[in-house]
Amino acid sequence: MIAATQRTGGSSKIEQRLALVIEPFGFTHHAKIANKWVDFVNEEKKIALELYGCWFHAHPQFDERIESKYDGLHPNKRITPQELRAKDEARLELIQNAGYRTFVVWDHEIKSLSDEQIIELLRARGILES
Repeated sequence: MIAATQRTGGSSKIEQRLALVIEPFGFTHHAKIANKWVDFVNEEKKIALELYGCWFHAHPQFDERIESKYDGLHPNKRITPQELRAKDEARLELIQNAGYRTFVVWDHEIKSLSDEQIIELLRARGILES
């Protein structure tokens, strides 16, 4: 467990927690695929898992706020939320073209769940085996 914690430097608390939860399932935290950094990778199963922060990756729930408060441009990225999501999709496609199945989990989906509930959610989505 200490090793997993050491590998999570610079990550959000929810990302650090997810690293600890999925490490026993063969996932490593922060790996490069197709010259792109990926949050979690299971090399054996060729799975790439991204944990998207809702604000940073412009979850659609923020579209109205970005439109009204920031003239339609994400204040951190200076592009529209739709453009940001398109860039994320293109990035995932590069990773898929490198032979990996890609999955995205939004931080709001797991932040209030127990470790066991996170595992069940990831199993239901085909990310973890039963």
